[in-house]
Amino acid sequence: MPPDWLEVAVQVAAADAELVADVLQQRAPAGVAIEEKPLPAGDNLALVKAYLPDDEQSAALRRSLRLALRFLPLSSPARWRRPRRLRQPDWQEAWKRYFRPARIGRRLVVKPSWADYPRREGDVVIEIDPGAAFGTGQHATTALCLRVIAANVSGLTVERLAPLFARALAPGGRLVASGFLEEAAEGLSRGFEANGLAVERVTADGLWRAIIAAKR
Repeated sequence: MPPDWLEVAVQVAAADAELVADVLQQRAPAGVAIEEKPLPAGDNLALVKAYLPDDEQSAALRRSLRLALRFLPLSSPARWRRPRRLRQPDWQEAWKRYFRPARIGRRLVVKPSWADYPRREGDVVIEIDPGAAFGTGQHATTALCLRVIAANVSGLTVERLAPLFARALAPGGRLVASGFLEEAAEGLSRGFEANGLAVERVTADGLWRAIIAAKR
């Protein structure tokens, strides 16, 4: 029979949440979640939750988590909440409620597979389920990275640099421009062609495009 689970939660300053979540993730492979709590004064708090099997080792594991946090350079003391027991059916749904569609900038939307999202015109929806290797856009670290990507994939910066690329390339030399969204590829191709760079190929991987161009 599948085990029941314990939800252990610790309240920390929002600035410390990522560090605490990393430590909990190492000892709680079933996953962690960060629930931020804005405060009027601006000193936001976050509740970092980890999910552990409710078995004979859970007490020792919880003690090790508390001990590990004592050695972290936190900006304010961590406050542990009382553990909450989850039955197996509850556990299967409980962690999902922390992951909802997140809009990043004007066009990018990151959503888990189980969440419905009414797509707006011009939206670029990235569907990815939470995992240890990639954030879901809810934490500031991931959101800021995605905002930078969204600014880059418009292609405007690269298009403006097309004359410089053309001057720098030797005749017959090739330019590989990668990491652009589908909508930007056509405009970039026109910009390259207008500056003497013949587009040889446009390759695709999902929504993303790479352009290979050669100097005439």
